[in-house]
Amino acid sequence: MNQLLAVGAGGFLGALSRHGVTRLFLRLAGPNFPYGTLAANLLGCLMIGFMAGRIEIGRDPGDLPKLFFMTGFLGSFTTFSTFSLETYRMLEQSAWWMALANLSVHLVVGIAAVVCGFNAARLS
Repeated sequence: MNQLLAVGAGGFLGALSRHGVTRLFLRLAGPNFPYGTLAANLLGCLMIGFMAGRIEIGRDPGDLPKLFFMTGFLGSFTTFSTFSLETYRMLEQSAWWMALANLSVHLVVGIAAVVCGFNAARLS
């Protein structure tokens, strides 16, 4: 039961946080590019890399904190489905370069963010 509560509480906070990030970027940058989704996904990549790095160097926080943060919070904070839908809509509107940029940045910078988070954890 504690595991379900940890995932649920983390998921609740992650979803609220993503909603906040999306609203912030809509206000700052407008609706022409999905900056909010990109920011949430890249920040999530950085955070999961950091957590994985901490675990690898022997600073494992335990099962409940991992379920809360990695499965719950980051699982709802990041969003592959929204990223996919936004990219599809770009393709549907023949915005090929924008779709390619969205794909490239999510994949390349996302993996780089995981690496950065992982290495930051090793140094901490």
